[in-house]
Amino acid sequence: MGVTLALDNIGGGDSCLETLTQLKARILKVDRVVVQRMNEQVIYRVLAQSTYSLCQSLGLIPIASGVENAAQRSTLQHIGFTRMQGNL
Repeated sequence: MGVTLALDNIGGGDSCLETLTQLKARILKVDRVVVQRMNEQVIYRVLAQSTYSLCQSLGLIPIASGVENAAQRSTLQHIGFTRMQGNL
């Protein structure tokens, strides 16, 4: 049908990773809160890295949302993200 299912707000919202076992999701989006804080607090960078690794392992497409500046983009690119959303 041409419809793609995406789970939004991974790492920052109410999305449950168990949902991955129940749905045929193809995309995981890292929440903007994780992106905003990942250069100041290590735990948020670890969340971004872990989400990227999870996507790689499960064959999913990782997307980072809320990218607002070059430093965030650079960090995400270093992790391996190629798809990003935001006002940059």
